[in-house]
Amino acid sequence: MFKKFKKNDNYFAIAVYAFLVIAASIGLIWILMNFNTITSWINGVVTAMLSFIYGFIIAYMCNPIYKKLHKYVFNLLTRKNRIQGLERLFLLL
Repeated sequence: MFKKFKKNDNYFAIAVYAFLVIAASIGLIWILMNFNTITSWINGVVTAMLSFIYGFIIAYMCNPIYKKLHKYVFNLLTRKNRIQGLERLFLLL
């Protein structure tokens, strides 16, 4: 009387894709409707992280200088205590 239900993976994949598209559309509409709130929140996060970003940039810029100093200056000294002391002094600067 009734036929047995056959599972079709193609239709399941299409249903998942349709759900994801609808969910993404709803999310995009929500973002556009609350754009001012979201931008102010992002601005606050970026402001809070700005000091870390500046620190990473400065460390990135100083790394080649430190490598050159370590290679040429600190390797000339033979005593290990002097090397560690100079490295610590340079890192504090």
